[in-house]
Amino acid sequence: MTHPALSRRTLLGAGAAAVAGVAAGLPVRPALAKAPQLNTQAPYFYRFRIGSIEATVVSDGALPLGEPSASFLGTSKEEVGKMLTEHFLPADNVVLEQNALVVNTGDKLVLFDTGMGGLKLFGPTTGRLLSSMKQAGIDPKDIDAVVMSHAHIDHCGGCMADDGTRNFPALISSPTFGPLTVYPSWNARYTTGMNMSR
Repeated sequence: MTHPALSRRTLLGAGAAAVAGVAAGLPVRPALAKAPQLNTQAPYFYRFRIGSIEATVVSDGALPLGEPSASFLGTSKEEVGKMLTEHFLPADNVVLEQNALVVNTGDKLVLFDTGMGGLKLFGPTTGRLLSSMKQAGIDPKDIDAVVMSHAHIDHCGGCMADDGTRNFPALISSPTFGPLTVYPSWNARYTTGMNMSR
């Protein structure tokens, strides 16, 4: 397919035709610009179904773990760096997305893990679970039970608010479940600064 050559004569003719169209009273429409910048992130939740159950994954935010070789035991620092670089990830800081699961059975609303809460042990990007739940239309007061996958602070730190109240009021009268094998080995390094007796 051949394309006509663009010449000065062609440009002048197109310009004259446009002026004639305006003079003839044809409607003039403004040029459409790009969409305005919103400067906000998409909500941090994802909802799906498992049969009759509705499941919602909500984010507690990014969890920076720091220097990667400490997180990948049994693998050399060079191997870890190569693996991360090959997957376009920074080789100097491992960052995970900290997620929790909310399951709605129709009768019960169950939360699996509570994230970091107000604790900033891993930096300012964690502790967003409550806002993510609100974005997903889930009120923490409606949680019927909490299931802890294990008792690391990034999974149970969100049970309590900074002021000592419970983030999930139903925990006063409702069960909290977790693997019994974890609790005997759970020591002071995970509870520093937290009063778990409330």
